[in-house]
Amino acid sequence: MRGAKPKNNNSGDGDDGGGDGGGGAPHLLAALDQESGAVLAQQRVQDKTSEIPALKQLLAPHDLTGAVVTADALHTQTDTAQWIRDRGAD
Repeated sequence: MRGAKPKNNNSGDGDDGGGDGGGGAPHLLAALDQESGAVLAQQRVQDKTSEIPALKQLLAPHDLTGAVVTADALHTQTDTAQWIRDRGAD
């Protein structure tokens, strides 16, 4: 992520853009294998959207059968938990 902030953010106000197109660093969501520490998948969360639907988009292409999915408190949503369980994961 170092150097990911666009060079055109010259506002000098300390604002990182906040996802409003103001030149902030990209907001990325990643899937990490806890055992190896390897990033398995990563995607940008679109400006002015939430990580909640982005989690499903990130994990959808992967076989989750038997996996244990951990996420921060933001993702403690009934719909998200059911979606993960429907794919064979806990």
